[in-house]
Amino acid sequence: MTTNVYAIGVVGYFYAENPDVVYVWRAYDSIDFTRKVYFRVASTDKSYERTYEVDVNIRKVFPDSLLWSGPDTTGFPLLTGLCPAMRNDTLYCFGTDATGVPSVSFRDIDSGNWNGKNPMTGIPASGWQPRVTVCGGEFFTVAGGTLYGSQDGLTWNNVRTGIRSIVVDGNDSGRLWAVSQDGDIIMTDDMSSWTTFQHMPDGFPDSVSTVFNYPLETNINISRSVLVGLTRDTEKAGIWTKLSSDTIWTEIDSPAKTELRLPASKGMSVIRYDDDLFCLGRGLGGFRQSNDNGITWYRCTRYADSYSSWNRYMQLPDALMESDVEFGCVTDGKGGIWIMSEDGRVWRGAIVRLKKY
Repeated sequence: MTTNVYAIGVVGYFYAENPDVVYVWRAYDSIDFTRKVYFRVASTDKSYERTYEVDVNIRKVFPDSLLWSGPDTTGFPLLTGLCPAMRNDTLYCFGTDATGVPSVSFRDIDSGNWNGKNPMTGIPASGWQPRVTVCGGEFFTVAGGTLYGSQDGLTWNNVRTGIRSIVVDGNDSGRLWAVSQDGDIIMTDDMSSWTTFQHMPDGFPDSVSTVFNYPLETNINISRSVLVGLTRDTEKAGIWTKLSSDTIWTEIDSPAKTELRLPASKGMSVIRYDDDLFCLGRGLGGFRQSNDNGITWYRCTRYADSYSSWNRYMQLPDALMESDVEFGCVTDGKGGIWIMSEDGRVWRGAIVRLKKY
């Protein structure tokens, strides 16, 4: 905490357990407020002095640790195949209700509650893949081989036919990646002209997949895309990468050590937080983190004093640690992490920052 002390004269401070030792106050001093502290102010000629007792409420937490609030159940419906999405400061959660109807619930991230279950109109329930992405501020999804778009997440319109699946864009880069029914990897940034990059190679995710795009640290004019998703391999996830200067996607080789691979997980969610990639889902036992652009993935363990550069303090809410329920995850623009579970619970987490001045 930052402390401002204003006084005319000489300012000192001491701790209750040793009142005879008085330290002269200097602006750059660090004071241990977990101990009882007193300030003593004396006039310049030392003819008068007064002692002030300082009360500070201390809440001890591990620095840079992930804390969760919740679970919140107010207004959040029971949906399966959850696919959360963030647009501006509004959080949306798409899924299928108990009768098989595609539905969505949404709320402002700062205030208000979830607005219950709202049916999505304009798309067929049969053949709908519960995968929704935001591109250029609009929503897109695929049902029955057709790409649909929506301005509000509720009313949907036909955009293009011949689409097998879409890739969820984790940070709305303004580009929509998809796989055509002919098996081609295609991309558009205006929904009218499409570019074919390559025929889908073996091992390329074509069902559940998420892509993140961000500039290189060494050259901000070149961006890197990392795509993480599920394939026919039931043991490990498929991870592919592409630079903006490349013409094709390239698969990232799996690490020789099995424990550094990203396991396949039904309903996996991928987020980018603190410039690293994290994957979580049922059966993963918590967060898996990659700080090398998807090459290696470490299991995040509970906070330890020697955690070094890994965010091993990233932990699921306790209620989900041993749970078999499926859930979805997304980040907001204010440092928050949101988890929505199929049994109607919502958690919001954030890192408790340790700032150095």
